[in-house]
Amino acid sequence: MSGFMQTSFFFGYMACICYAFFLMLGMVGFRAALFFVRHIYKSIKCE
Repeated sequence: MSGFMQTSFFFGYMACICYAFFLMLGMVGFRAALFFVRHIYKSIKCE
């Protein structure tokens, strides 16, 4: 890579891809935790 524009495009696209991974993995973790908590609280019997 030589030149400012190529370097800025590279880092810009890498930042977008990293942000997309951040959102995807955060959503997966949040959904898994939500499913786990709902499953645990459904199995508790309140009498």
